[in-house]
Amino acid sequence: METICIIVVFNGRWTEDYKYLDHQTKLFLAPESIQFEDFVKKIFELIELDREKFEIVIWFDINLGTSKGMLVSKDLDLHTCIELLKTHSLFKSCRFIVDISERVFASTSNEHANTKTQHDNQERCQQIVEVDMVEAQPLNEEVHQTFDSIQVEGQSIIEIDNEQALGIQVLESAPIVKLEKKHDCSVNTRKTNQRHATSKLISGYIIDNLRDPRFEVTPAFVMAEMQKLHGLDIGYHKAWRAIQHASALIRGSPEENYGLLCSYLYMMTSKNPRTYTNIKIDDNNRFLYMFYAYGSSIAGWNHCRPVIAVDATFLKSKYRGVLMISVSKDANNQIFPLAFGIAESENNNSYEWYFSQLRNAIGSRENLIFLSDRHQAIANGIVKVYPESHHGICIYHLEQNLKRRKVKSEVIKLFQSAARVYKRKEFDIYMSDIANVDKKTYDYLMEEPPERWARSCSPQRRYDMLTTNIVESMNSVLLEARELPILRMMDFIQVKLQHWFYERRKKAEGTFYDVSCWVEEELKKRIDLAFTLNVFPVDSWRSRVEEEGITFLVDLNKRTCDCFQFQLDELPCIHAIAAIEKRNIKKSDFCSHWYLKESWLKTYERQIHPVGHTDSWIVPESVKSQIVKPPDFKVPPGRRQKKRHIPATEPSKITFKCGRCRRIGHNRTTCIYSPALHPFSRKHRE
Repeated sequence: METICIIVVFNGRWTEDYKYLDHQTKLFLAPESIQFEDFVKKIFELIELDREKFEIVIWFDINLGTSKGMLVSKDLDLHTCIELLKTHSLFKSCRFIVDISERVFASTSNEHANTKTQHDNQERCQQIVEVDMVEAQPLNEEVHQTFDSIQVEGQSIIEIDNEQALGIQVLESAPIVKLEKKHDCSVNTRKTNQRHATSKLISGYIIDNLRDPRFEVTPAFVMAEMQKLHGLDIGYHKAWRAIQHASALIRGSPEENYGLLCSYLYMMTSKNPRTYTNIKIDDNNRFLYMFYAYGSSIAGWNHCRPVIAVDATFLKSKYRGVLMISVSKDANNQIFPLAFGIAESENNNSYEWYFSQLRNAIGSRENLIFLSDRHQAIANGIVKVYPESHHGICIYHLEQNLKRRKVKSEVIKLFQSAARVYKRKEFDIYMSDIANVDKKTYDYLMEEPPERWARSCSPQRRYDMLTTNIVESMNSVLLEARELPILRMMDFIQVKLQHWFYERRKKAEGTFYDVSCWVEEELKKRIDLAFTLNVFPVDSWRSRVEEEGITFLVDLNKRTCDCFQFQLDELPCIHAIAAIEKRNIKKSDFCSHWYLKESWLKTYERQIHPVGHTDSWIVPESVKSQIVKPPDFKVPPGRRQKKRHIPATEPSKITFKCGRCRRIGHNRTTCIYSPALHPFSRKHRE
């Protein structure tokens, strides 16, 4: 008896172009006259499958590319394939592909319904759906098809047909084997306001929309979506309750979040070495303050400039409060997040506690300077905890105060110049100009010591950080997170910081400059002008540089220049670049070590790790038993404010266009210009 080699492939996957990949392969010799039943039995033995639990479908791979191949289901199919393998060279490499699937058994039970009635109802169904186990509660089909089920003497009756209904005993669970989805109910029974469309049920439809905190889900959105997709007319309060229920499912309730706070902080410190955390509660275990700084931020802070910007922003969750943030700048002039804290409000006690924890976490440094707005509680906290440091204020906030006082724009421009210049002599000139134009504004500015807001008067270097824009930008980054419960907000911060550390570490490793990319670009901006200056060497380190008839003395050894930009920014100014170029020295050698690639890499050399899901936490019982209660805060009635009040001094983002003259900046009521000609008017054509 002649035999033939059969190639069998299985446990693979089909591609869109009907290729079978990632499979296992086995071979066996079969008689050419083998019957299909023996062939199937041999395959089950070959791939070691239980025939009672699994079933197979066999395809002959004839490489058409438009289908799986030829279905082999009987003796004629099998013998045709064997003949092709024997006589045609084109098909000698073809394989038998085996699709494996589990057998499906339909279960019935006399305990749940009468077998004969159930069988009769199954025969009458026009559209059949197989269901494994269905809980004894109103089915979602009722909501989709806008009909009701009724409760009659312990039985749940689901309307199947106009003539007969299928009755199922109410138990904890009931197997429905066959169910007809078509309904011939009267139009009078179809409704849009479904009583089965509860807020809990609706929450299942909107839960995916709530996973991204950047997407705002409102009751109006839920009402419109349920009307559009399911034809349901639900009320505002039901939609609001559905949002709250869905939010609690994926984020937990605010009370649960506070209860897990101690365990969360414990896992944060265990996953991130050198992380510092602390929490303060009252005698009733109610939350007061919290502080945390990742170990990666604490280690990276030693390679950043000694300038810290501090601010607080309002939380918008159920129990409100404020989020305190401390940030600095890295070698690439990007925001470097340092520490976070949560308190009930901005006051002397909260800021004093926050700064004391900040000192415990990062300590102090030489030439340290804090930047903030003019909030007095911040100033008091810095004086008490960091008396050796300097406290500067944001010139933008000071400028807004001038605008509220209706100060002339000319005076405001003079103030900006006075705050930004590098030389004290130029500062005095601008201030004298302000005094000549507006003596009251001059007196107001001098009430705040110039050492706190003017770059040329500051006892410590402020570098390019004259405002608190970096911490305000951090507030904007966390805008959506501030509406989340406390633990989910901390998760959001962790994800953001983890992404920043990874991307910046990757960018620093990929640069080939000696300094950061930002410093390289800054030097490129200055180099063209620097090459036009005249340089006259004085000795091996000092040079005299002329710019527009003004002479500047540059000392490369001391890294100073008469313009004071070299020593205050610790970056070569145009005069220093000209002197460096004259001596053919690397310009990066005269940049501060804060800007070097080495410092940039060390800033982000550590990683930030997530705490993981609560199911994976391993927390000691002593920590797990510490249940923190929410703050003693009475939730006020009404909708919570989410947008801040925009002062009149800020420029409006809304652009007005006059409908009369077509100019921007006013409307037709206050228009003083001639009307614009219509393009089709006779006067315009002439």
